[in-house]
Amino acid sequence: MPRRPDLPCARCGKLLWRGSTSLPEGQATCRACRNVQRETPRPCAHCGAAFAPASVAQVVCSESCRSARMREGASILSGLSKQPGPCDDCGALTTRGRNQAGRFCAACSRKRAKERNARKDQGWTKSALLPSVRVLAARDNYVCHVCGGDVDMTLPFNDRMAPTRDHIVPRHLGGGHDPSNLKLAHRGCNSRRGAPLPV
Repeated sequence: MPRRPDLPCARCGKLLWRGSTSLPEGQATCRACRNVQRETPRPCAHCGAAFAPASVAQVVCSESCRSARMREGASILSGLSKQPGPCDDCGALTTRGRNQAGRFCAACSRKRAKERNARKDQGWTKSALLPSVRVLAARDNYVCHVCGGDVDMTLPFNDRMAPTRDHIVPRHLGGGHDPSNLKLAHRGCNSRRGAPLPV
């Protein structure tokens, strides 16, 4: 930081102290010039009437103009969301909004919901389409694949002997969530095993 003011105000030329967050030369203004700018009347963005803003960011003259402008903005946005677009599955035009999975017409949304529910009924979890621990336990005869010990399904999830899904080929090495890559393991055994490749 300099020992004396060395940054000129962009409007009046008065020297300012330069700080680590100062605007570059030609953009920095002194407090007096900023206050004058704030007091200069400007037109309201909604009704057009001249008003003296309380801050540089204020663009409307009153609370009623602010709420009316917000209503206009909301109606513009809702009009945009009603624009028809193609369904990601069948290509038919739909006015339904887009979600994380994509944009789907009503028929495709119903079809996808039925598929999700069928997977859930088969024991697949909804989030990442993983088989549930109970399905893996029944398939692996309630035996940990690392230590060969029995797995108690009644233990709380944070117990070191609780059942977990173990990826044989780790996720970061390209292993998927398919049932052939998943085995039942104790939480402690799963943690101790880490992420080695299968032999």
